[in-house]
This record gives sequence, C-alpha cells and structure tokens, in this order.
Amino acid sequence: SDLYYYHSKVVYYPVIQRNLDLEKVKSDSLGLGALMKKEIIGRKNILMIPFFLSRLIRPLLGMGIKFKLYKSYKLALIYRYKGFKEYQ
Repeated sequence: SDLYYYHSKVVYYPVIQRNLDLEKVKSDSLGLGALMKKEIIGRKNILMIPFFLSRLIRPLLGMGIKFKLYKSYKLALIYRYKGFKEYQ
C-alpha cells in the first residue's frame, strides 16, 4: 500500500484516558522537564519558556477542575519541575 502525506490536513484524535498509568505520567513528565531544561538552558532557546510555563500551568488548572484526575495532574506538575531541576 502507498503512504501519502498531506501537510494541509489535520486529524484530531481525542485523548481517552481509561486506565491511567501513573508511572507513565511520572516518566513522561520527567522527560518533558529535562527536554525543556536542555532547550532553555543548554541551547538558550528562550522561545520555549512560554511553552514550558504553559505545561506547568496546565496541571494546576487540571487539579482544580478535574478532581478524578487530581493525582495524575499533581504528579505531572511535580515531575515536570523535578525533570527541569535535576537534568544535567
């Protein structure tokens, strides 16, 4: 079969979280924090600062809105900060 790429087409896939894996949340959040430190501090890419701040604010808002996912949002916030702080 052939594979085609259409750069003007956007496909939306809604995120469905049924079985939330908290270890995956921790791992992904640590990685995002480390990546942001590498970009912002290491590569001096200041354009990533608003993106990273938005990724810190999003879990804060989620904790206040979606109480069922409070624990995952809290872990995401903590581990994003931890990944940024501890990456060398």
